[in-house]
Amino acid sequence: MQEVEGPLVHNVWDYERLEGQTGPLVYPAGFVYIFALLRALTDEGKNIFRAQLIFSGLHGLLLLIVLMGVYLKTSTTPDFALPLVVLSRRAHSIFELRLFNDGVAMIFAYATIALGIMDRWTIACVCFSLGVSVKMNVILMAPGLAVLLVQSRGILGAAWRIVLCGLIQLGLAWPFLQVNAIGYLRRSFDLGRVFLLKWTVNYKFLDEPNFQSPRLAIALLIMTLSAWLAFGHFRWAKSSGGLFKMVLGSRMFDNRRLSADHIATCMLESNLIGIVFARSMHYQFYVWYVHALPFLVWRGTLGRRSSLVGVAAIVAIELCFNIFPATPISSLVLQVMNVTLLVSCWSSPPPSIKDKD
Repeated sequence: MQEVEGPLVHNVWDYERLEGQTGPLVYPAGFVYIFALLRALTDEGKNIFRAQLIFSGLHGLLLLIVLMGVYLKTSTTPDFALPLVVLSRRAHSIFELRLFNDGVAMIFAYATIALGIMDRWTIACVCFSLGVSVKMNVILMAPGLAVLLVQSRGILGAAWRIVLCGLIQLGLAWPFLQVNAIGYLRRSFDLGRVFLLKWTVNYKFLDEPNFQSPRLAIALLIMTLSAWLAFGHFRWAKSSGGLFKMVLGSRMFDNRRLSADHIATCMLESNLIGIVFARSMHYQFYVWYVHALPFLVWRGTLGRRSSLVGVAAIVAIELCFNIFPATPISSLVLQVMNVTLLVSCWSSPPPSIKDKD
């Protein structure tokens, strides 16, 4: 509420002057508009109970999109595993008690997947860009989305939709860019931000110097990009002969409908790669993938080989995010489980790109 007060109350549009007691404003412009609306609906942030009711509604909306728009449209996850989508204690805390913007961003992210399954790629890209404007983590789905756009709409069809995403970002940020463009970009899209070890959930087994080491950041970035390329080439674009053949062999414009399982797999695996190699995971970041865990577990070999092992993997990740403060052991277990989940997805056959007739 303090971070978004500047433009509303004091007519301050310089991002480098927007901050609160918890620190500077480090989210893109969409966050400002949404939380400004929340501020207006909650008596300038004083009516916390009303804010919690609003976030309960947002949580319900997210679950509706995830279950009806993704899980019930795909054939990956068995029915008995669907209750696992809604049972996370930490996810309820992040929404109803903590009121983080991560949940709002993920509403747009899952709406992107659901709309893609409906073959509505233009509005899907609008939702994707809106999600990025709330919190930058949604961009972790961008590699998977780019592959899907080329496969479904062709090279130029994908290109203009990517440009549309950029124009939405530009339009939302325009009032701030006019005042201090460099400050806005530095604050809201800071890829080099150094996190504090005390808040990390996934790297508590490191000491402070190694955790904040630039070498670790560079190594993780290289591994992230390499994993995106490998998954893109050998899994998401496998039916097209790999990424390069997919691009060179695509039409300029196309109108191809993709299978729901392929769409969800590309987007959620792309997101998982970013999470596995993230510089730091905080407790609220759990909503980036908690609702996708049953899909990813049964998409990969973990759930397919043994449902009991699949459930145990989800429970183990949930327990790690419920230990506060995180310990070296809980962080190590979380990292091992995340990497195991990614390897499990890699080891499984990719779904068919088109629905069977």
